[in-house]
Amino acid sequence: MRVVAVLVLLLAPLLAGCATAPTRGSPDVVASFYPLAYLAQRIVGDKLTVGTLVPADAEPHDYDLKPSDQDALERAKLVVFAGPGLETFLDKAKQNADAARVPYVVASEGLAGAGDPHAWLDPVEAATMAQRIEAKLETVDPANAASYQANLASLLAELRSLDAAYREGLAHCAKPRIVTTHEAFGHVARRYHFSQFAVSGLSPEAEPSAARVKEAVETAKRENVTTIFFETLVSDAVAKAIAAELPEGRTEVLDPIEGVSAADAARGETYATLMLKNLDHLRAAMECA
Repeated sequence: MRVVAVLVLLLAPLLAGCATAPTRGSPDVVASFYPLAYLAQRIVGDKLTVGTLVPADAEPHDYDLKPSDQDALERAKLVVFAGPGLETFLDKAKQNADAARVPYVVASEGLAGAGDPHAWLDPVEAATMAQRIEAKLETVDPANAASYQANLASLLAELRSLDAAYREGLAHCAKPRIVTTHEAFGHVARRYHFSQFAVSGLSPEAEPSAARVKEAVETAKRENVTTIFFETLVSDAVAKAIAAELPEGRTEVLDPIEGVSAADAARGETYATLMLKNLDHLRAAMECA
């Protein structure tokens, strides 16, 4: 794909400087989990430090705040949350931030349509989230506003390129339907005109009923779906069981990009590279031209 190839070339200098995932501790900006930290880090550059509450190997759906997290919240200049529906600790964390008089921004507020909080998987909505983060940063650190504005412009250009790659890559698909074990892809599906059948709900660790698994098999057979998607932080057992019932059934990763492990970060994986991998996997599964 021409757009994807160009995008990789455009991102190469940026990715080299963003390969390491933000660290935990007592940073200036505390993001609840990885995609928000990625956006914040791209905006602040070298002006502030960025950290996360949820470690890369933990699910934000089920994470409980620890005493060290409360300390980080109280010391931060800004806290960045995604929004309702994902962070089970959101209300408690906001209360802690309010008590410590620490400003915060709920980046996906108003974007979590149909109860799905995974707005960052849509590059257009990720851009809105980035703009909200930058606007709040200007209020807490006005001295560096010009730097934040310039960095935001670079980030928005990256997100526009991702949007163009998805639009081109998913424009002509023979099977515009996916079956996935995690209901995380509603935003990106609506943006690029395909649909998802999720075996489990918004929590990837929820145990699906036998009836739901049967329905997934029937749906896949009826619509000639051969790829069953699962995610990296959760067992692939359900996906494999469904794929085993299908002619030429197979499993593949579709990453909700809720975290990047230290090993993946060391290999240069970031939000941007994982978005491109997701696009490749979607194109193959949906047989896109």
